[in-house]
Amino acid sequence: MEFKDHGLALRPVRIDDGSILYKILAYAHEVYRRCMRGELSYARKMIIGLAEYAVEGWPMEAGRLPEGSKAEGGRTVLDPWQLNMLDAWNPCGDAKAVLGTMTGMVPELSRLNIELSKITGCDPKTETWQRAWELVI
Repeated sequence: MEFKDHGLALRPVRIDDGSILYKILAYAHEVYRRCMRGELSYARKMIIGLAEYAVEGWPMEAGRLPEGSKAEGGRTVLDPWQLNMLDAWNPCGDAKAVLGTMTGMVPELSRLNIELSKITGCDPKTETWQRAWELVI
């Protein structure tokens, strides 16, 4: 698959080491740790970091280059259902609510992991993915 934007055709790079997967799971682990410590501001920041993986992944899934600056507002390239999902992922409340927000993100992040792995030819490491999420939700 090629991403075509501004007259350029780019191919995604195959990353076999799972570095993006492990970064996502590291964000999730930090959300959990910070919630357990009562450090909710940092936990919310990590939730936003998790959401950014979807914001970058959705355009890639559609064959476009990711443009995080156009995630919201009048120049958005996201579909209404994606914008609604981002809005639902806006963390607020106590630690339980923040963890609930993260739990709500898992199905879409899991789906994107599989779809983007197909595009890039990477192993989605579904067993590792599932076990890691089970530890933090």
